[in-house]
Amino acid sequence: MRIFATYALCIFILTHWPNLKINAPIHRPDLLAHLAVFSLWMILACCCRFHGPILSARNIFWSFILTIAYAGLDEGAQYPDFVQRTAAWDDYWFDVLGVVLGTLAMTAAAILQAIRLKFNRQR
Repeated sequence: MRIFATYALCIFILTHWPNLKINAPIHRPDLLAHLAVFSLWMILACCCRFHGPILSARNIFWSFILTIAYAGLDEGAQYPDFVQRTAAWDDYWFDVLGVVLGTLAMTAAAILQAIRLKFNRQR
């Protein structure tokens, strides 16, 4: 929980830091940052067990829903002029893509765990 809380606070600060720029040799490196940040956010949210065991369908589902909602709130909070940031749909869609990738990773882990448990019971 502490890791997630620290991560969430850092991400909130970074996404609202005025005029923050990412210098990289690729066009729009911020989109990759959105993808990576929210993929890890989803995985960490699941690991906190807010909604049940880490790999339970309920925990993965509600972590997905709440992470998508937070991504929208975070992007929307960058809209006011005094924040000196830009709210953009492409940023939000890369947030969503990151959440989906994190969800797929957790779902794959849940499936692998179920297969392993079934295999171990058959022995």
